[in-house]
Amino acid sequence: MSKPLSVDANGKLVYQLNQNLAYGTRLNASEYTGEVIYRQGTVERTGAGAERGGAAPATAPGLLYGHISSSRVFNPFDEGQIEIWEGAALIKVVKQGRVEPRPEGVSNRRKRGKIHGFSRSSRRRMRLLLAKVCLDEGLPLFGTTTYPDIFPDDAAKFKRDLETLVERLKRRFKKIGLVWRLEFKERRSGVNVGKIAPHFHWLLWNVPRKFGFQVEKGQWAKMTRCKDGTWLETVKFRNGENFATVARQVSGEDRFTEWLSRNWYDVVGTGELKHFQAGTNVKLLTSKREVFFYVSKYLGKVVVEQGCECPGRFWGVVNPKNIPMGRRRVVQITGNQASQLMRFMRRFVHAVTRKKYRFNRWSMSCLCNADFWMAKLPHLLNVPSLLKASSVAAVVSYAATTEPDYEI
Repeated sequence: MSKPLSVDANGKLVYQLNQNLAYGTRLNASEYTGEVIYRQGTVERTGAGAERGGAAPATAPGLLYGHISSSRVFNPFDEGQIEIWEGAALIKVVKQGRVEPRPEGVSNRRKRGKIHGFSRSSRRRMRLLLAKVCLDEGLPLFGTTTYPDIFPDDAAKFKRDLETLVERLKRRFKKIGLVWRLEFKERRSGVNVGKIAPHFHWLLWNVPRKFGFQVEKGQWAKMTRCKDGTWLETVKFRNGENFATVARQVSGEDRFTEWLSRNWYDVVGTGELKHFQAGTNVKLLTSKREVFFYVSKYLGKVVVEQGCECPGRFWGVVNPKNIPMGRRRVVQITGNQASQLMRFMRRFVHAVTRKKYRFNRWSMSCLCNADFWMAKLPHLLNVPSLLKASSVAAVVSYAATTEPDYEI
């Protein structure tokens, strides 16, 4: 890296930095007794420059080039990685920087404090999770549960209702997987007009539309079996200062829409009959386009109103192993290829959204058709064997793919 040039009057060696090295470790002068100097090298001129005489100075020494991608094999920072979720809608490119690489699945995130709102980071994590879901293996149900005119304004109360309903769903449907989302909205009718009320949106997988009846011993809604084999649905409600009941006989199969109405009405426990009739809504999504529409309109909506100061988590996942995930493929590439692919992805985002965004120079995630990009990558990066990559199981461990909002 360095070589002695001369000996000064005191007998000490004088060293010069070698300009021919494109990259190397920084010179450590602690072991030398002499003076370390950085001297510009010279290059020999030909043609017109040689006739005028003299030499042109080379590039200034002492600069670090680790942040610049290079095709030279001795640059340890010239690495990149592509993460593709086959069958889903996510592709992620990471370019190695001048930092110590972190093992996959290891997080350095601090313990979270109180949650005061639906932050951009939380919204981003939720959208990245939903982009990893494979919609070819079954479309989910989209549900909404609302409160009546009397609703809790304390986070502990409506989170207790949420947790109770989730436990009932898990007991009734063993293979269920769901994503819930808390939203606040201003009431436009009733005695609480103008107040901010909470409600929940749901994406539910592995839930049948019809299934057999079971006995339900709720305080406000019950299902009992009669001797003739039919079932009796009993709903209790408030009638002024007294209580009344409505009963009807049902047969055949139970439907998830009616099951959710009974159980949500029983969990809330306000006793308003109108809430039993119109407190829930369930829709069967029939296409991927509908899934993206409901995810962007309801689950990914930016919160404007706020019902309380610390509402807690705004979204969460239940039984993530039961949610069909795409097949994760990891491709190791060079830093040049990672930079080139990120440029293609930025152009794609600008062309689709017609908006300008600020992107990270070291990594980029794009929500798109991952299979389309997988077919185009060998041509875009000029690497025929690019897709000979390591693949992960179709159902990937959730902790290894993202950092979710687990708790309610």
